[in-house]
Amino acid sequence: MQVVPLSDHPGAMLRAAQGRRAAADQDRRLAHTDAQAAHRAQVAGARQARDRARAQHRWGAWLRGVFAVWRASARKPASRPVASLPTDEEARFAAGAAGERQVADELGRALDEQWTLFRGYRNYASCLTASPWPSPPRSARS
Repeated sequence: MQVVPLSDHPGAMLRAAQGRRAAADQDRRLAHTDAQAAHRAQVAGARQARDRARAQHRWGAWLRGVFAVWRASARKPASRPVASLPTDEEARFAAGAAGERQVADELGRALDEQWTLFRGYRNYASCLTASPWPSPPRSARS
């Protein structure tokens, strides 16, 4: 059986969903890095204020500085953000792609070379998934 690929719609939708999840993971990692840097700066500032008070023999300010460093050190950001798991949307698209492959494999075993399989045909009238592309006008759907 000959296979003529027209498009890889489920694969394209899966890659788009994976890209969205990867971008969200990257945003979380960057936000965590920023929070860690802010925490380090806050602890360093509290230490400097504490050390300055000690050098100037201001013992009350030094004692407050000791507790300020202790509080700032205790308020560190959460540990590294965990990468998110594949979403239900990704699972749906992966299942759609696997289903298309399975159908093509089964038809390939059952049919001889006289048959042609058009992979990736998309019937707009029966499309169940949300698409970022607009549907064609009604007159184009037959």
